[in-house]
Amino acid sequence: PQGCESFYLSLAGTPPGETVLGALYAPDGREVETFRVVEVPVERKKVTVGAGDAGWWKLTLSQAEAGVIDDVYVDLGTELPQWYSPVPEQALSVRER
Repeated sequence: PQGCESFYLSLAGTPPGETVLGALYAPDGREVETFRVVEVPVERKKVTVGAGDAGWWKLTLSQAEAGVIDDVYVDLGTELPQWYSPVPEQALSVRER
């Protein structure tokens, strides 16, 4: 969001059975961070927000080389609103009146 200089994002699973790879993209489409929940159950990253990075970010999840994608947990840090949208074109927009 506007005015946010950094935020935390975590992906979690229960390896070796439930694993996942993740990639985080800024609003302009740049990949800014990757996640790997294969050897560790939780990967937490601090993401720096650059100038002009306000807007919708995208997190993709993909199959790791071992295990299956099942029961993957995404945790947004307290710096962010807790809104998700699987379809960006249908994202909820909240405004003050």
